[in-house]
Amino acid sequence: MADWLVQHPNAHPVVFAGNGRLLMALLLWIKDQGLTCPEDLGVCGYDDWRWAALVGPGISCVTQYPIQIGQQATELLAQIIGGKRLPATQVKVAADLNLRGSF
Repeated sequence: MADWLVQHPNAHPVVFAGNGRLLMALLLWIKDQGLTCPEDLGVCGYDDWRWAALVGPGISCVTQYPIQIGQQATELLAQIIGGKRLPATQVKVAADLNLRGSF
């Protein structure tokens, strides 16, 4: 990534971390490279760990609702255990995008 930024000085990429642990690793890498967010690159993460609001200008994150996800999964699993044959199903649980100053 650092090489790409050097080769594309007028670009302003946004990096998306797929989970909270990757987000933390990305932020450490940005710091180690002497880069800043959002000046050098934008950052967004999946899993809004509450500390993301405290980092720099605040890191934009997607907030999931694991309790709702677990409830949906438990209801389907209970039906299957109870002997009900269920077709393949896609269940959507809403998520929220918390925009902060990281772009």
